[in-house]
Amino acid sequence: MDADLMHPSRFLRRADLNGQPLRVTIAGLKQEEVGNGQSKWALTFTNGTKALILNKTNSKAIQRVHGKETDNWPGKEILLVPAVVDFKGDEVDAIRVRAVPQRRSSEEPPPFDDAIPS
Repeated sequence: MDADLMHPSRFLRRADLNGQPLRVTIAGLKQEEVGNGQSKWALTFTNGTKALILNKTNSKAIQRVHGKETDNWPGKEILLVPAVVDFKGDEVDAIRVRAVPQRRSSEEPPPFDDAIPS
C-alpha cells in the first residue's frame, strides 16, 4: 500500500501531483481551519483539485505573475510543480507555484526568416 494513503488530506500535497506539474486555474482564496485552532489561506481551483495551503513563497510567486491584488487572481492560471525543499535543515516534500509557460501563437512569425530577397 502507498504510505501516502495512510494519511489522507483535504489539502493538496506533493504526492497528489504524481511527480508531474499540474496546470490549474485559480477559483478563489479563502481561510481554512488547519487544526489546533489555526487558520491559513488556501487557494481553490476551478477543476475541483484539492485546495492548496498558500505559504509565503508560493504567495510571492503568484504576486510576481498576477500582481499583489488577490481579487484579480481568480481566473488566472498557474503551474503547480512537485518539489523537495529545505525546511529547518530537513528535506521535505513541497509544491511550488510557477508561471504557466506562454503558448506560441500560430500567427507569430518564425524566429528566423531564411528567405533570400530578390
